[in-house]
Amino acid sequence: MFEDIIETAREPLMVLDADLRVLLASRSFYDSFKVTPKETLGNLIYDLGNRQWDIPSLRTLLEEMLPKNNKFDDYKVEHVFSSIGHKIMLLNARRITQAGSGPLLILLAIEDITEKMRLEKELAVRTRDTEQAQSDAEAATRANEDIIETVREPLLVLDSDLRVLKANRSFYDSFKVTPGETLGNRIYDLGNRQWDIPRLRTLLEEILPQDNKFDDYEVEHVFSSIGHKVMLLNARRITQKEVGSQLILLAIEDVTEKMRLERELAERTRDAKKAQFEAEAATRANEDIIETVREPLLVLDSDLRVLKANRSFYDSFKVTPEETLGNLIYDLGNRQWDIPRLRTLLEEILPQDNKFDDYEVEHVFSSIGHKVMLLNARRITQKEIGSQLILLAIEDVTEKMRLERELAERTRDAKNAQYEAESATMAKSDFLANMSHELRTPLNSIIGFSEVLEDQLLGSLNESQSENVMYILKAGRHLLSLINDILDLSKVESGKMELDVESVPLRELLDASLVMQQEKAARHGIQLDLQIGFDNSIVIEADERKLKQILFNLLSNAVKFTPDNGSVRVAARRVGSQESGVSSVKDSSEKGVRSPEKERIYRELRTLNSEPGDFDYIEITIEDTGIGIKQEDLQKLFKEFSQLSSPYDKQFEGTGLGLALTKKLVELHGGRIWVESEFGKGSLFAFAIPVKQRREKDA
Repeated sequence: MFEDIIETAREPLMVLDADLRVLLASRSFYDSFKVTPKETLGNLIYDLGNRQWDIPSLRTLLEEMLPKNNKFDDYKVEHVFSSIGHKIMLLNARRITQAGSGPLLILLAIEDITEKMRLEKELAVRTRDTEQAQSDAEAATRANEDIIETVREPLLVLDSDLRVLKANRSFYDSFKVTPGETLGNRIYDLGNRQWDIPRLRTLLEEILPQDNKFDDYEVEHVFSSIGHKVMLLNARRITQKEVGSQLILLAIEDVTEKMRLERELAERTRDAKKAQFEAEAATRANEDIIETVREPLLVLDSDLRVLKANRSFYDSFKVTPEETLGNLIYDLGNRQWDIPRLRTLLEEILPQDNKFDDYEVEHVFSSIGHKVMLLNARRITQKEIGSQLILLAIEDVTEKMRLERELAERTRDAKNAQYEAESATMAKSDFLANMSHELRTPLNSIIGFSEVLEDQLLGSLNESQSENVMYILKAGRHLLSLINDILDLSKVESGKMELDVESVPLRELLDASLVMQQEKAARHGIQLDLQIGFDNSIVIEADERKLKQILFNLLSNAVKFTPDNGSVRVAARRVGSQESGVSSVKDSSEKGVRSPEKERIYRELRTLNSEPGDFDYIEITIEDTGIGIKQEDLQKLFKEFSQLSSPYDKQFEGTGLGLALTKKLVELHGGRIWVESEFGKGSLFAFAIPVKQRREKDA
């Protein structure tokens, strides 16, 4: 049973003999420090992992300090391992004398706090680092049953037929089943067969009989009564020597809430299970287990005097063993524990009920300040001497409640910010729409009268007059184009612009778009080229007018920024679920290099599609041999009214809204757009849109 406790522990543990040779090591030790049982068992601790454990401070502690003090706690060791890198560890150790004439053993518990310290420095968030409950599932004695019942993690004890022999309170509370419908029943029949989980069946009936154990196995399931849960399961097959039968100890960790908090706060936190160990001090082994637990524990006699307290209690509440042991709990720490609600519970409620769980106590301690605690307690009868003890487990939830309040406040702030942003966007869109309509009417009149003058319908014009009229028309048409772009942007941002989806023959659309640029390209000796990487008859679902606008904006820019006798190449291909992946398809550009931006875009598109079969996109690239874009200007391209620095603005004119509108129209189709460019070496603009638009019923 002692070996099962060590093996089930999620914290690295070792048992050494008097010569510091390894007699036993937990699975967690092998996983954490990358050593195998073959190169561990029987060897000196300093020789492990190619002598990675030959640490001077560890030598001093094990060979000099421990023989004098019989124990040490929270000893910090910082070391760079050649195989696993820099580690910071807290070590606990005890010298254990076995009953009878057995040899002296050393129990060494190791806590890796490297990640914890890094998170504390980076995020300034205090996290509780507590060891997980490693409970003794053997039901041979009442003391072991009390340990199982006190543990806050759901536990089950099953017989060889997978029938439930024992379940703790936490299991009943967590999974909404009662003892009446649990004990004696097969695990699959619990809670109206909520536990009939295929992966659990395979593990219990196939894997466990072969391996005798499994650890950290993730099971995700939707329970009809309590909803979606993500659980980590640990199990051991335990042989009862007295009766020759086998039991299964199943520990369940519900990590649903932990995973939700990690997603919302973008931080990794360890959801540590609390240690609830047997408080009976009959043997030195049990005392060492209690002392090693990092959760505050007290053992009281029937007069509420402290018989035993672990190191975590002394550290957490700033009291010493001298002022604790033998004293009333209320007198501890200059009577900091004289709490009226605790008095009522210990003196009135507990004598009647023999236990209480999850009782919240809020108190201001003079030495450590305000604390919110959850208390679990059990009255334990010592049959050997006929006396009763009280096992009291304390969980400090002050920080947890602070984080929950902070999360709630952040959620409210985020919702308010989103509402304000949406309101501002609507107000801006309404203003732009109204302004655009108000300006277009007089502007159309100006353009109309200027065209009459240009056609000399009101009389002939001299050269200077003709030139002035030309400037008026040019400025008016530029302003009208700007107003139209503003109006389109306002519709997109306000959500008033909708797609008029129809079946669009893609090859015909591309050919027509190139024809529109052919005359201007020919004047400047620019070669236009089209490459199709799919069947010419392919039809996609899109808004044809808006898709034409996207292609017109990108193609006209490419021709405009390409010097005489250059080239513009348009390429189209299909990227879908039938392909081996985006990264396996060569780019359409001459460079043939997959850019990080393109990879990021496709990863984003894949996350938008819950089913792999939904990933079916058309990718269109427009590559020119133009002047290119400076790296510092790439981030400005798709912003509204973005005007690039010299030399662009001296040579080329534009409204500053074309690319911003293009990006909005691509995203309106459910796609994404990106650019690759190097100043002086041309540019490549690309966008990807779905072959089939998502309908409301599909969303």
